[in-house]
Order: sequence, then structure tokens, then C-alpha cells
Amino acid sequence: MGELANTFSWSYSRHGMFSECLRKYWLSYYGSWGGWGRGASERARELYLLKNLTSTPMWLGTVVHDVAEEALKALAQGERPWVERAVELGLERARRDIASSQAGRYRENPKKQPGFQEHYYAEPEPDWDAELAEIERQIHNLFGHPVFRRMMDVPERILEVEILRSVPIEGVPVWVKLDALMQGNDGGVVIVDWKTGRDHDDAAIAQQLGIYGIYAVQLRGVPVEKVQALHVNLRHNTHTAHPINAEFVAQSRDFVARSAEAMRAGLSDRERNVAPEDGYPMLPEGDERCARCRFRRDCGRG
Repeated sequence: MGELANTFSWSYSRHGMFSECLRKYWLSYYGSWGGWGRGASERARELYLLKNLTSTPMWLGTVVHDVAEEALKALAQGERPWVERAVELGLERARRDIASSQAGRYRENPKKQPGFQEHYYAEPEPDWDAELAEIERQIHNLFGHPVFRRMMDVPERILEVEILRSVPIEGVPVWVKLDALMQGNDGGVVIVDWKTGRDHDDAAIAQQLGIYGIYAVQLRGVPVEKVQALHVNLRHNTHTAHPINAEFVAQSRDFVARSAEAMRAGLSDRERNVAPEDGYPMLPEGDERCARCRFRRDCGRG
């Protein structure tokens, strides 16, 4: 097999990192590239490890999302998932992740073995009992939420669960992964997006759901007027409908195009996606975001 090429693509998470810190973006998408390989430089290997570290809130969200994914896939296959078993499996996985990170197994395989920033940086351990209790609470919220209960009532309408897809938008390959896509009424679809964090910006959520709407229209062939989007907050046990219409889809296309162009502005070779490190500067010294960044050691700030 030939060497894997680092080609340019766009995703909402990539946009978020680019907006947060240009150097963090470069370290994640360029500096760490190839760090998994035997011939990688020492720095690339370390950056690849850092890229795959997780924060406690991110990890909690992953655990809850994975529980939701497994439950919906079981439903689609004709099985009936039960909340007690989902909680048991979720907590088993969570305890396994914690023990694995404490043992430093992420250093052997950063991609497959979870590693917490607290363990890498030898910081105080989180209150794991509180985190496990929150995972259990959110799984109960998931199974008790009217959106999920509706899914359980009509499992034959589940079209997609956590499938990574690429959709071209304004000439840019865009990666999307919908938490769930349901068949709606009158040939339409309903996009369902789970959130687990404490704070979420409605405008940012709407932007992300707009990208998903483009996917439904462009690759699924659904008329835009028949696309609905639901943001379900499992921490606060609420849900919000976000309108998807032709004007919003056009705005989302423009948003992707502008974001992608800004990302590529620092490239020294657009065709080969070559990005010089000095084209993506660090945040000013003392910025509070550096204190929680997983790359802070490479930047000399942790």
C-alpha cells in the first residue's frame, strides 16, 4: 500500500478547532499526521498521542453517544434495548476506560485506548463517582426522552445511526456523522442530534444541523421542505426543533465555503495540502484556553 495522503477536507469539528486556535488546528491536522507510523518522527508520534487525548466532558459525551448508538442499532435489528442493561454496559465501559488510562495503555495505542489529559499531565483525578453518576443519569434521560421513546415505537423508521459520510459542498469534501436519521412523515426525514455538555450555543448547533440538512437534501434526495432537525440535550432533558429551509441551506453552503477558504489561506501548496507551521500561530501568551488544551506541552505552556 502507498503512503496515506493528507488531503484537505472539512468538518464542523475541524471548523471549531480552527476558530479556537490556529496552532492547535495545525498540530491536530498537520503536525500529528503520520504519527501512527513506525517511521514517524518523535514529535509527530507525540503529537498523535496528544491529539487523541480526551477531556472528561468529551469522554462522558462519547460514552453516552455510544450507548445511544448501540441501543438504536439494536432497535433497527428488531431487538428491544432496556435501560437497566444500557446503564450496566455504559458504566462497565466507563470504568474500563478509566482503568485503562490510569495504567497508561493509551501510550501503546492512542487511537484505540482512551487517555485522559489528567493522566498524561499528572493532574488531580476527576471525581469519577460523580462522572459515573452523570453517565447513568443521562442514559436514563435518553431512554425516558420523548424523542427516543418515539424511536422505540417505530424502529422501522430508523434510516441511519452514526455513519460517517462525505458530501461535497461548494467543491469541498465535507465529513458528517448524524447521531440518527429517521424517516419522517410524507417522505421526509428527521435529523436527531444528542448533546451531553453543560453549555451549548444555539447558533452553533443550528450551523451544524444546517450541514446535516445539506447532506439529507444532496445525498438522500429529500426535498428541503421535508427535512426536520432536532437537538436533544440529555444533560438538561430538553429538545429543540431547528428549521431547515432553502434559505438556511444556502447560508450553510456559504458558511462552509468561507470556513474552508480561511483554512486553506495558510497553505503553501493548495494542491498538495502543505501547511507550514508558522502560518498557524499560537494564541497570545496567557490565554486561558491554553490551560485546558491537550497540546499545551508542545507549545511550552503546560
